[in-house]
Amino acid sequence: MNRKLPSAANAHTASREFLLRGILARQGSVRAVIAATITRPQTVAMRPGIRFLPLEDTLGATDPDALAQLKQDLAVVVTTEVLFTLTDLCGLGPDEAVSSAVRTASVLTETAVRSAA
Repeated sequence: MNRKLPSAANAHTASREFLLRGILARQGSVRAVIAATITRPQTVAMRPGIRFLPLEDTLGATDPDALAQLKQDLAVVVTTEVLFTLTDLCGLGPDEAVSSAVRTASVLTETAVRSAA
């Protein structure tokens, strides 16, 4: 079944893929930052929070509560840790891992956008 996502969800799908591929391209540095936040928890605030995509102009404008929930949902799916779990523990290749995370995030976004409409 091949459904077309709403245009806002399509734009965010591309953003998520870009983010995850950027993590893969810099994974050595990213893994070092994660390790530092584990061994020195006080540095967590310095970790870049770029996982939240610019949804304020779409979903945030129509349903701020739905946006807040979607940000929480995406925080579980669009993360460095998820990407490394898919590659390291699940044995997926980089492209498969990105596709899996993007697919899951797209379902969450599509559901939130449709529910708010």
